[in-house]
Amino acid sequence: MEEKPREEQHKVPTAEEMRDMQTVRVIQKNLVYVIGLPLEVSSEATIRRKDMFGQYGHLSKIVVNNRNPICDKSSTCGVYLTYDTNEQALECIKCVDGFTLCGKLLKCLRWRGVKGRASYGTTKYCFNFTKGQKCTNPDCLYLHHLANKEDCFTKEEMVTRQIEFYQITHPGDGSQWDERLQRYIYHKVSDEYVTSLPPPASMRAAPKKGECAWWL
Repeated sequence: MEEKPREEQHKVPTAEEMRDMQTVRVIQKNLVYVIGLPLEVSSEATIRRKDMFGQYGHLSKIVVNNRNPICDKSSTCGVYLTYDTNEQALECIKCVDGFTLCGKLLKCLRWRGVKGRASYGTTKYCFNFTKGQKCTNPDCLYLHHLANKEDCFTKEEMVTRQIEFYQITHPGDGSQWDERLQRYIYHKVSDEYVTSLPPPASMRAAPKKGECAWWL
């Protein structure tokens, strides 16, 4: 995981900053949230495979979210993937967002084979940190240092600056802006049944003449 500069890590928040931090969501750029992952490939061992999410970098933490809405009968789940670096997370999003895995559409949020949606995940500040107190939980998943201001959004700003927030958290190419609906939408682009994810850009061989790469 990429570290903050030492002086920023130890900067003491002001009283006003501490108060504001309690309502802020922070975009965590080494955290990827993927929805639409088929249940049959949602085990940690499968996720870590070198033809799955493990090919984009080392995964320091995996959290599978099986709690789909009651109306969702798609047999898919969401998964939070924490990579060691921001670059690895971005590579994952660019490869996976909008990809059809085992017939399902994957969607990546830097904030479902499934054509996947992938984006950056968001986190929040540790409650103890916002109070100027030391956190004693060694497994605490929340932030204990000041994040960059451009990565911080209040719940109100996530609504009033909706397009900006979406663009920052969704650096992948899986969704497009629909002028009529006034929102970003995903389109399933392939019905081919694929059981592995596309390789990183640096590992892709150019298709031979007359051939089409399955990840395109």
